[in-house]
Amino acid sequence: MKSARLCLLLLAVAVSARADFSCTTEWKSNGKTDATIKQYLKGQRMMTDMGARVTILDFDAKTRTTIDKTMKTYSVRPLSQTELFRDTAGQAQFKAKETGQHKTINGLNASQMVMTMQVDMGKAGGGMKTEMEVEVWYSAEIPGAKEVHDFYRRNWDLFPWAAEPGSGRSGFGKTMSDLQKQMAAMNGYPVLYIIHMKVSGGDPRVAAAMMAGFNDTTVETGSFSTATIPDSVFAIPAGYTKVER
Repeated sequence: MKSARLCLLLLAVAVSARADFSCTTEWKSNGKTDATIKQYLKGQRMMTDMGARVTILDFDAKTRTTIDKTMKTYSVRPLSQTELFRDTAGQAQFKAKETGQHKTINGLNASQMVMTMQVDMGKAGGGMKTEMEVEVWYSAEIPGAKEVHDFYRRNWDLFPWAAEPGSGRSGFGKTMSDLQKQMAAMNGYPVLYIIHMKVSGGDPRVAAAMMAGFNDTTVETGSFSTATIPDSVFAIPAGYTKVER
């Protein structure tokens, strides 16, 4: 469940192409903040700081650097060898639809897109079936929103999802890649996600845990800034050991 949550948290990452950009994303459930992510962009480098773990994508060097603050280690891999979402033996479907709905969120005019994901884990998953609906509210009024769109377009083929395993199949990996591509193509910046989830079949205890972890959860993005980001933010901390992964 933690890996699935990480995938969804990564969907909140958006960046600006030419100007420095930063923001903060909060994952909330039951009125409490479960996780906070800080996102930064400077030039062609995109950084996601999840507290104990930091990921830096460098589109000039074509590398992905992962920093583990708990173990005080870091690894560097070519983007071409990066896998974000692994396929499963189950079947999955993904759909996205613009609803035409609008509302003001934190003073920003936002539009709504609804994304649905249905996953049938089959026998390997104990017969469990999940259906997730994600309301995505996004705004083109965020400073740098156009550059976000242009950035993804320019680096489209270099992103880790471009070479995801499972292409042409219908497993979880391909579905999550399709979802990420849809988010990248969005003409605006997501400011709010509302997640609804249904689980049927399989182990009732696992189903209950998944429902508790995702249903009616919100992911909110704010603290937008275009202030200059020091290069030191992207530096490997002193004393960290490089490892091969």
